[in-house]
Amino acid sequence: TGSTGTHAINPHLYKDLPYDPLKDFVPVAGLVDYELVLVVKPTAKWKTFGDFIADAKARPGALNYGSAGPGASNHMVSEMLGVLAGTRFVHVPFKGDGPSLLALLGDQIDFMFMPISTALPFARDGKLRMLATTGATRSPKTQDVPLAKDMVPQMEFAGWNGIFAPAGTPREIVERIAREMPAILNSPEMAKAMDGVNNAATTPDAFAARLRSEYQFWETIVKRSGARVN
Repeated sequence: TGSTGTHAINPHLYKDLPYDPLKDFVPVAGLVDYELVLVVKPTAKWKTFGDFIADAKARPGALNYGSAGPGASNHMVSEMLGVLAGTRFVHVPFKGDGPSLLALLGDQIDFMFMPISTALPFARDGKLRMLATTGATRSPKTQDVPLAKDMVPQMEFAGWNGIFAPAGTPREIVERIAREMPAILNSPEMAKAMDGVNNAATTPDAFAARLRSEYQFWETIVKRSGARVN
């Protein structure tokens, strides 16, 4: 399997990856995807996403954010927001989302992005304020949370996981695997395991098109942000 990170983002972050995501693999099918939500402490001065963006643009480099580590989805989505909003943030990497969340709750960082399913319990308990999601449409679970893209054009992100085969795999094998995925993902067992993520089963061609589009998009974002891991 591969992900947004391994196949669309990392090729632009790392200088010496031992693989070419476009040449060494054949996209077979998408599996799942998930949106993120920008969260702050409930005591933060930003009541809305508009408040947050206005402050961030007025004070480039003044706000910091936490991530699960260099190259993590919440690292890159935070950089993406800075690029698209025309401002800058300071990255504070942690070893995982847990330590990053603890830093946010402890007022050591200003904000972070996290999966909606992870943020919801904290928001319901009044420990986090959700300012905006990265989805294309409002999630059924967060109907009252605005979409980031409505204020910052192109600020849309859904991290994904999918199946890849080695380059040169016969087309009939690729198509057979792809045809079987919807039934597997829609099974009761998988539906329970997928709580908090979306079914993203696709045809090989649709998955390949998504990969190419996101590969090009992240190439631009990484270059403009100046992000680099090595």
